[in-house]
Amino acid sequence: VEFCEYINLHVKNDEVCILVAYNGEYCDLEWIWRITQSPNSTLSMPTPIQFFLDPLRVIQQYKSCDINPTKSKLESLQLESVYEFLFKKKLKGA
Repeated sequence: VEFCEYINLHVKNDEVCILVAYNGEYCDLEWIWRITQSPNSTLSMPTPIQFFLDPLRVIQQYKSCDINPTKSKLESLQLESVYEFLFKKKLKGA
């Protein structure tokens, strides 16, 4: 209920949202997303949330991505490492 209220409070009627979860394959958010998208599901996401994105999957699958290990010098694709590489500062609170 609080999640839905938050979305309704912060997202305008004409806006669309993307649910983003790094390493979402092993995250509860992806499973919640899948359950709500299943045929005949009685559960649903708030209407503005129309897509799910796992940045790690994009980094790994698309060799053209600048962060893909074939193009970058990242030693690890863990969230902290990628964040530090992109923003040149430590990730707080992860």
